[in-house]
Amino acid sequence: MLPCLSTGQRRKRMATNEQRFKSDQYSDTARSMVRSWWDQAMSSRLNSMATGSKVIIMQRLHETDLSGHVLERGNYEHLCLPSEFEPERRSVTSIGWRDPRTQPGELLFPEVRQPEDRRELRSGNRLAPQSRRRSTRVS
Repeated sequence: MLPCLSTGQRRKRMATNEQRFKSDQYSDTARSMVRSWWDQAMSSRLNSMATGSKVIIMQRLHETDLSGHVLERGNYEHLCLPSEFEPERRSVTSIGWRDPRTQPGELLFPEVRQPEDRRELRSGNRLAPQSRRRSTRVS
């Protein structure tokens, strides 16, 4: 399944969110389809390549997912917001925005999930890529 249709009017800005099902993270074919869709279909959707912007919102699930692909190619800014704050990975953008959290382990959305809930869910390392926004490579 392709992430979406890519026909229609051109835009100043475009965004995509969660391009694949999380179950596809282990599929080389699925990741390749998304990369091709982005490079071939979506590459021409902006009014101006010089002034337009593209936004990819996703959680990292694999090194070769769409986020990894565009970061490797360059000319993208990477904003990483792990659920639990890691000071050594603090994001600061080119427009000066920075993650406002200060304490290690501080939650991004404490009103949604409490620290004790995170510890329970993290058992078995099931949440490492999702909560910490770290990609994985599965052989």
